[in-house]
Amino acid sequence: MKRTIGYFVAYLLVFGNSVMGTTPAAAESAADFFKGKTITYIVASGPNRSTDIYGRLAAKYMQKYIPGSKFVVVNVPSPRQVSGANRIYAAKPDGLTIGIFTPRVVYEQLLGRKEVKFDLGKMTFIGKGQSDPLVFLAGVDSKYRTFDDLRRARQPIKVGVMEAGTNNHIDAVLTSTLLRLNVEIIPNYGTGEGSDPTEAMEAIKRGEIDVVVDKRRYWEPVVADGIVRYLLQMGDSDDGRYNLKGIPLLEDLLSEKDRSMAALIRLPMELKRLTAGPPGIPADRAAVLIDAYRKAMADPELLAVFKGLHKLPDFQFGDNLRKRVAAALNQSPKKVAMVATVFNFEDPVATVKTRLLTVESKGKLITFNDSSG
Repeated sequence: MKRTIGYFVAYLLVFGNSVMGTTPAAAESAADFFKGKTITYIVASGPNRSTDIYGRLAAKYMQKYIPGSKFVVVNVPSPRQVSGANRIYAAKPDGLTIGIFTPRVVYEQLLGRKEVKFDLGKMTFIGKGQSDPLVFLAGVDSKYRTFDDLRRARQPIKVGVMEAGTNNHIDAVLTSTLLRLNVEIIPNYGTGEGSDPTEAMEAIKRGEIDVVVDKRRYWEPVVADGIVRYLLQMGDSDDGRYNLKGIPLLEDLLSEKDRSMAALIRLPMELKRLTAGPPGIPADRAAVLIDAYRKAMADPELLAVFKGLHKLPDFQFGDNLRKRVAAALNQSPKKVAMVATVFNFEDPVATVKTRLLTVESKGKLITFNDSSG
């Protein structure tokens, strides 16, 4: 009888642990698994790019919070960061390969590019570290004082963006199309990393452009100085910390049938610096990686570095990211066709049929005779 009771108690212990969760030894094994292991952190860009800088910081501080581990950063650069995302997706799902790539690869998947071998909806998401909202701006003396003025415009609104094919060019065209704005997109007037908006400001003053679409962080000092004003904002954070009070948000202006597109357009702005792994990483190991990322992003040293880089920290983790990606991918064939039209642009090229006089600054500055010779 004692033996029977003993077997029954042992059975309850084993069965109870299987129902209630892992045993203490199993719970420890996920953290222990990484001790003495090398974690490959793939960066889907070349060295010294924004993705690379952020990825190396994430790897450095995640290593700090996974005792006994060693992180090795591997750069896998390619156009639009597709190869790096492919490499992460195809890795063995043991938790020893993760990496960072631009969430703009969502467009590559949505458009069915042949080089895409990943499915974002199936990946194991660890965390993201930044938001980078975009805005429509106009000069304070412009006739376009509010977004409603843009909607009422009968003449084409001259919208300045960066080079054709860049992120804010795509965002400007998609947004203008969805909002049915009458616009003429004029490239080469936006700003980039390490630059300032002086050229675009001067173009607004000269009347070459009416509105500029650009990253908000570049223009905050200019708005504060009363030179330009916000008309529209795209992208925020879940808690609304970057919301500009009194300035309309893209999603609030869209009809119900178009609102799914807001999830797509906002994704690359709001899920900046996205770290993920391949599908199927065991949940307990993924939890260790997510916890390390969470602690890394709260590390005072790293937060000080972010401040010096003038980034807008905005952290999210794990399953919430998967839901955001699923919403962005949930587009009708009609919406996908619209996106394809925007991406199948031709970069405008100026042609000169008279005699060239000089070519300077690596082709950026040329002089030529006018049509009279």
